[in-house]
Amino acid sequence: MEIAAEQYDRGRFRVLAVSGEVDVYSAPSLKSALVDVVDTVSGSTARSAGGEAVSGVVLDLSGVTFMDSAGLGVLVGANRRARDAGMTMRLAGGSVQVLKLLAMTGLASVMPPFDDVASATA
Repeated sequence: MEIAAEQYDRGRFRVLAVSGEVDVYSAPSLKSALVDVVDTVSGSTARSAGGEAVSGVVLDLSGVTFMDSAGLGVLVGANRRARDAGMTMRLAGGSVQVLKLLAMTGLASVMPPFDDVASATA
């Protein structure tokens, strides 16, 4: 199963909106997209349409219907990469299954999910 990913800026954040199932087969695509976003934002003087410096990443999970441990591994790695680059990575949205998985594994305390992109970028 493939995932779809779209990037856009919102305030000082680059948003990566993902949809589909994140599993062992699609996790490499998500990893590639996240590495690209983090590296692009950290390695440039990216500016939003409003002229603000882009200094963080929001992963919009509202379109993700399923995630397994491979997807969690990608989130952990991307969070570490963003932190090492001096950036913030936030999670937004997520199905009940995804939110339960984050809570059960303790990742919700490390990367607290926001209700939506608007909350994550406020």
